[in-house]
Order: sequence, then C-alpha cells, then structure tokens
Amino acid sequence: MKRTRQWTWIATGLSLIALSALPGCLYMPVDSDGRSPRTIDADVATSFAVESSDAGEAELSQLRTADDYVVRRAVMPITTDLDDEHELTIDLLEPRGAAGAGRPLVLVLPIWGGENVVANFFAEHFARAGYVAAIVHRQEKYKDAQSVEEMNGVFKQIVLDHKRALDWLTGRPSVDADRVAVFGVSAGAIKGALVTALDPRVKAAVLGLGGGDIPYILTHSTEKNLRRRRQEMMDEHGATLDEIHNEMRKGFQHDPLKYAQYVDPRKVLLVLAAFDTVVPFKTGWQLRRAMGRPETMVIPTGHHTSVLYIPFIQDVALNFLERRLTNDPRSSDRSATE
Repeated sequence: MKRTRQWTWIATGLSLIALSALPGCLYMPVDSDGRSPRTIDADVATSFAVESSDAGEAELSQLRTADDYVVRRAVMPITTDLDDEHELTIDLLEPRGAAGAGRPLVLVLPIWGGENVVANFFAEHFARAGYVAAIVHRQEKYKDAQSVEEMNGVFKQIVLDHKRALDWLTGRPSVDADRVAVFGVSAGAIKGALVTALDPRVKAAVLGLGGGDIPYILTHSTEKNLRRRRQEMMDEHGATLDEIHNEMRKGFQHDPLKYAQYVDPRKVLLVLAAFDTVVPFKTGWQLRRAMGRPETMVIPTGHHTSVLYIPFIQDVALNFLERRLTNDPRSSDRSATE
C-alpha cells in the first residue's frame, strides 16, 4: 500500500510537469456519420456463450478499507474451454453506502505483466467517484501459449472469463446491471475491446494504448519479453520474422479487428499514444477504423511515457463514463479543451 501511494505521488508530480511542457492532445469526436453496429452473428454468440453452472460459488473476503470504499476479494473456481479448471479472482471496490444502491460498474482489466499497480490506480479513482470498480486478475498461465492454436484458446477463454465475472458482478446488490463499463490499458485494452464487442451488457468502454491485428503486435512490438520470445521461435523453427507473422495471420481467429463490427462506436473512448511502439500506434488506428471511428484522444507520448498523462486520462475517462452511464449533461467536449 505504501509503495502504491509513493508511485501515485511520483506519477502525479511528473504529470504536472509534463502537461505544462508537452504539446496538447489531439481530440476527435465520434464520427457522426459512422456505421451502425452489426448484430452479433448466431455462430459467434454460440461460440462465446457461457453457462451459469460453469462458475462455482465465490468465496468473498475483505482486504482493506479506505475512507470512501471497501475492498473485497472474490475467488471462484470455473471450468474452461482449455480442458482444465482455474480460479477467477476479482478485487471488488465498493463505495461506502453502495449496498442495494445499484451503482454503475467499471470492469478494470490489468496490463499483461507486473503487479496490478496501474489497475488499482484507476479502480480507486472510479470508486472514489462513486462507481463500483472490479479488477479481474489476469491468468499468468495464459502467457505460456506458444502455438497459434493455443493462442486461439487463450483469447477465447479471456472473453469467457470476463463474461463469467460479469455474471457474478451484475448479481451484486451494489451494481446496476444496466450500467456496465469496461476500462483497460495496453493488454487490458485489447481484452476490453473483445469483451465490449462480444458482451452486450457493456454500455461504455475506455480503452487506452490498445490495438487490433494481434499477429502484427506480437511480431513487431518493441516490448523486451516479446522480442525475446520471437527470437526463440525463429531460432527453434529456423523461420524469419515475416514467416512467423504470416503463419500467425493465417491461423489466429480471435482478433479485436474481427469482432469490432459488433461495437457501437458511440459507447467507446480510445486513448492512443502517438509514439507507441509496444502496441504500435498503427494498430490502435486500425482498431479505431474497425470500430467505426469512436471518440478518440491521441496523447504525445510513447507507451511507457504515457504514465505522465495518468491524471489527465483519469479525468477524461471519468467524464466519458458519466456521459455514457449517468446521462450527465456536461459538455462532451470538456476533455478536448483541457
């Protein structure tokens, strides 16, 4: 907890310096002439359907209390499409006095590695604003997928995991099941794009530093662990990077670009980093086009240096959620002028 507070103060201080020195962000409203979302195809809906019996009873324990909210952890065993079982872990931040109040819910999806510092930072911000926030812990074993076939299973299971999480969360008396949002950064945004497209319960989504075209991201990202694994694959199979990319492109089935046609662009806010090479900016722009050009902010940073803009992103995200989930009458252009 102490480390999180220290990190928060450092990030806030750096942000104040950066925002006074860096050029402003580029703001693009949702395309008023954009396309309407396509109804989810029956075979896709069937493929991603979940049964309530697939999840066991959740064990709920209290982790800590804050001035404005209480943090509890839910752990539930679930069966999977990966021929195994695992536990789904959810950290639930409920504002004080929310029991039976039917508050809007924000599902917070963590980045791919490290501790959930970034996810906690945003979840606490939403909880202080009166939202129920839920962090769905990532499954570390998903990183072990090597083949395209394994990756297909993992990405499908990610969607099923979060749909099961929503099944449980929307049954909580503190949650209004008609006001559900998704928030994710980096890998969390990629997962969030899939969940937003494939679960109609999601009424709003703020997706930061994400993208589509997973084969391109995996073969062109500058993230050091991905570069190492790419080199191992090239050495093992005697293949070039282009050959690996083409093989992934032929076999990978569950790309956010494929399902973006089911997304209503009015319910999405994208935050992209102009100089991102970890999730290359061009893949975020591809996702924007595929989603029908939703409201978009482009910040003048790379992937990691975007930390300088966290307080700004918090404000923009909360303003968007207020407009989408609470019918807040405040101007939709506020974020563009700050």
